[in-house]
Amino acid sequence: MTDMNEERRTLLKASLVPLLLSVCPGLGCSGSQSSSRIAADYQTETVLYPDGTTEPVARSASRPRNSRGESGIRIIQPRDPSALLQRITRSGYADALANAAFRHVYDNYSKVNMVPIWRKPLSQIDLAPRLKLIARAAIRGAVDSASIWPVDPVWIVGQIMTESYFDEFAISPSLAVGCCQFIAGTGRQYGLVCAEPRTLAQVASSEIAAADQLREAISNHRKRYADPFGKPTAVLHAMLSDYVAGKPLSQAANYLQAYREMDSLQARYKEARNKAYARLKENFRNRSIFNPTDVAFLERFDQRALPSYCVPAMCKMMANLLRDRNGNILTATAGYNAGPGRTKFDFGVYLRYGRIPDIGETVTYVSRTVINHCEIERRM
Repeated sequence: MTDMNEERRTLLKASLVPLLLSVCPGLGCSGSQSSSRIAADYQTETVLYPDGTTEPVARSASRPRNSRGESGIRIIQPRDPSALLQRITRSGYADALANAAFRHVYDNYSKVNMVPIWRKPLSQIDLAPRLKLIARAAIRGAVDSASIWPVDPVWIVGQIMTESYFDEFAISPSLAVGCCQFIAGTGRQYGLVCAEPRTLAQVASSEIAAADQLREAISNHRKRYADPFGKPTAVLHAMLSDYVAGKPLSQAANYLQAYREMDSLQARYKEARNKAYARLKENFRNRSIFNPTDVAFLERFDQRALPSYCVPAMCKMMANLLRDRNGNILTATAGYNAGPGRTKFDFGVYLRYGRIPDIGETVTYVSRTVINHCEIERRM
């Protein structure tokens, strides 16, 4: 797609010139090049655009290259949005963000067999226009949500990469859909149309509604029997103690019935989920978010597949999570993955900021988002 050797030479010169000139101010170069030429090169960088073209661009003093790879993110995000808004609304910021995200993916996945989620090589993915849509939607969402709490679009783009690698038709085993991976219940809370018979009966199916209902039933069942499902070790310990003491096991029958009902609900949910997954895949097949006819269909069927709808919704959800966790970007991000309730602390000053729950998936999720943010930002 581009001559990477030439780009590396340019960047190598850029890194060496300040050292050479500081040691030997009068140092010249052989042939037609001179120290002034190298110094001029140092003031420019070769930018790789998403369409594969390159261009030497002057570096801006107001936007220095973050060559050391520092993330620059504050764990506790400030409440005042003025600095963020000034930065993200400047001319060209959306293109710079899209370009930086593309470079991150290109640098790390252009030579592998498959990009995660997509399950195909990067050369077969038309990533550039998707990233432009996502970057613009992230900036719009950040501006719209600034009154709730400032949300950095660079963080949002990195988080979307963690969620879906920018695949608008990604579907998880839990039926989370789109590049932002909203489950239907949460998507509807943020104003998104999500596939179900009530929204478009002729293309949706009862399996989608059944899966949603069973998922809710499982959640309610866990709440109803909080002890056996939330504190199984404590319940077992109490029952064994009663048994050894010769006391009647008064709750044994109730708990056994609760487990049997949960097994039945989960089996039914798995069947409905598989059917719903197939129905969603069927309606997404051969669709394009760049085809106006398909966009009109998705606006009525499932807006989670459209970045212009789901990305601002993600920004608003993250703004709410940041507000609830007093600006703690790590626990807000954990809450997006695991649910806000799982990031609560129970006492003291820590209650305001929350915690990262001891869930392996969530720890990995937060870790990847931190890294994605760092890698994207240093390419800005």
